[in-house]
Amino acid sequence: MILKHVEADNILKYNRLHLTDLPANGQIAVAGSNEAGKTAVGETICLALFGRTFSLLREDVSCVIRWGEYSGSASVTFIAEDGTEYTVARQIDGNRGHRAQMHRSGDPSPVAEGIEAVDDAVRNICGFTYQSFVDSFYLAQREMDVPSAKSATVKALIGVDKLEAVAKDLESEITKAAKGVAVLETEIKDYNRRIAVLNIDRARLGCLETERKAKHDDATAADAGAVELTSVAGAIDQAETTLTAEAERFAKTTSGTSYTEWRKRLDQLSQHFIVAERKASAADLSEESSALTQTRGTLAGIESGLAEYGKVCDLAKLYGRRLAFLLDDQPLPSVQDVEMGRKPEYGVTCFPHRRAGLDAQIEQTDRQRKVTLVSAVFTLEIALLASVGWIVPGTTLGGWMNAVVGASAGVRSVGVLLIAIAAWLVVAASAAIFVRSLQRIKRYRAQVDEIDVEIELAKAEVDLIDAIEEAPIPTAQKGLQCLRNDLLAGAVAAFLDGDGRTLVESAALTRTLAGFSESVQRSVQALHGARKRLLSRAGEFRDRAVDARVEIEHLDEELAEERKRWERFEALERKVAALAATANELRHHIVVRTVGRDLIDGTCRRVYERFHPELRAFVGRILPELTENRYEQIELDDDFRVRVFCKDKNDFVGLTEISNGTHRQLMLCVRLALSQALIASSSKSSQFIFFDEPFAFFDERRTARAIDVLRKISPEMTQVFLAAQRFDDPDAFDLFLNCEVDTDTLEASGKSRRRIRVAS
Repeated sequence: MILKHVEADNILKYNRLHLTDLPANGQIAVAGSNEAGKTAVGETICLALFGRTFSLLREDVSCVIRWGEYSGSASVTFIAEDGTEYTVARQIDGNRGHRAQMHRSGDPSPVAEGIEAVDDAVRNICGFTYQSFVDSFYLAQREMDVPSAKSATVKALIGVDKLEAVAKDLESEITKAAKGVAVLETEIKDYNRRIAVLNIDRARLGCLETERKAKHDDATAADAGAVELTSVAGAIDQAETTLTAEAERFAKTTSGTSYTEWRKRLDQLSQHFIVAERKASAADLSEESSALTQTRGTLAGIESGLAEYGKVCDLAKLYGRRLAFLLDDQPLPSVQDVEMGRKPEYGVTCFPHRRAGLDAQIEQTDRQRKVTLVSAVFTLEIALLASVGWIVPGTTLGGWMNAVVGASAGVRSVGVLLIAIAAWLVVAASAAIFVRSLQRIKRYRAQVDEIDVEIELAKAEVDLIDAIEEAPIPTAQKGLQCLRNDLLAGAVAAFLDGDGRTLVESAALTRTLAGFSESVQRSVQALHGARKRLLSRAGEFRDRAVDARVEIEHLDEELAEERKRWERFEALERKVAALAATANELRHHIVVRTVGRDLIDGTCRRVYERFHPELRAFVGRILPELTENRYEQIELDDDFRVRVFCKDKNDFVGLTEISNGTHRQLMLCVRLALSQALIASSSKSSQFIFFDEPFAFFDERRTARAIDVLRKISPEMTQVFLAAQRFDDPDAFDLFLNCEVDTDTLEASGKSRRRIRVAS
């Protein structure tokens, strides 16, 4: 950082301080007697940059306002490392008001505004803090000394301040973590004691849950068994009731019952028996199922008789179909009839067709008869005329006949005779034909009558056949015996000779039904007893379910209590685990931070070890020039305590063993070394340095020597402010500022290289 302008109004001694265009390379002398305002120049620079002075803290900054004024301002324009010009301006009032801004030259908008923001901006741009500044670049008017080796400035110079801050934070974290581990271990012990008090049996909860599940399964199975047995008992009861009703209804069947009704009742009864047998079998009631089967077996004769009667009905229906065919009520037998063994009667003509054929024959014969009659009458007339003409030729009729013949008398007589004979022959033949026609018609009509009789008989048989399934079996059986079919008659005879007799004879039917009723009664009693047993077993299942649920309630209470204990136990274990994990994490943090702290300590030691030789080398380079080669080597311990090599004593001696002037020279060398180190660690560019009364205890020769050395001590320390009461050669400086006690204004410009006096 190189200062370009320094301006202030109503600050410290000066009503107006206006220093412009300060030389960037060279020495600037600030001369004047005591209380002339030399120190005010340096403190104004410090105030403008950092908002405080060496003698005043920030909270007392309003004390810099010139006596009798309410407010003051100070600003400094400097050139940063990158060549950019910045201006820091501060306004201070008597109420401790403090405003600060930083501008980039040529840009009206502030780079930073506010005290803290401006302080941060100055530190970031310049690379050092206020403390580092006063320990290196700003030597205030005070006893010349060097900062402690452990001071913040030195630590910042060598870069260990941040490391030591981190180490301090690590040490704090280690202490805090150790305390946390101790607290956690105490809590873990307390939780472990509470866990031990619970005395948890890890197997008991599982055993209780297993036992409860077994009881629950037992209760569920018992409930299911009770429901199933009750359902089966209900089904048995329903089957018992239904079977009793159907058996009573069936037992009332008489021989006057039709085949259809017999079949219906038997099928229904058999179906109920089958249902009852299945339910009994499903309930493992083998005896009852066997009894039902035996009872159903008592109807075997009736079933067999009905089966035989069914065959008779089938034959009757086949015969009825033949009759229907003959009556022309049905078509010829189909292929299905043939496949079922029903042979078609080829060559057989049905009654309507035969009757129609006879009617047609009668009609045709009657027409022929009528024609023959007409021809016979006509021929008879001719025969009569011819006979009269031949017998009585002289009559008119005879003459007409003779004229018709148209021959001689003799010939005419023979012709007439022949005509008469022929006519009479024709008449005789016609009469014979007529008589035969009458006979045929009579025969045809007799056949028609026979067909009508056959039709009536066939219709009666068809009606009988149609009614055999709905008519009482004995009645239908008698009718079937009257049918004109030998095969059917044989089937009826076989039916009567077999089990069909039971269906026809009332006495046999009564005996069979009585035996059936007794068997049904026994079966029903057996089912009734089985139903009672099932209900009793269902009750046992219910009792077992109730007992199981009572045990389940007790087990639920135990489980609830055990689960609560387990919840407390698990909660405590989770807390212990969490605390242990936290403690382990803290222990790990302690280990990591301890390692980090040790590494930082070692790093800091190595940095200090490297910094001291560099500092000694810099001091050893400039000390001979300041002391005219009387002193060349120094020793610096870890706390910057200085010992110098004395040629006279041929050994390193302490500062108490050398003169006060030499002591000041040594201190100045160390301060310059620190300044150089700060430049190297921060900006690494051109830097100003302000020395307030550095030569107070130097004689003229040492002062001249020091001024000369300061011109060439470092290529980075290009702008050097030197404040002293007097300088022997003012023209040797690039800018010379002369401060006087009685003046409150100081104005100067670096464009003039002549001596500047303060305006009065």
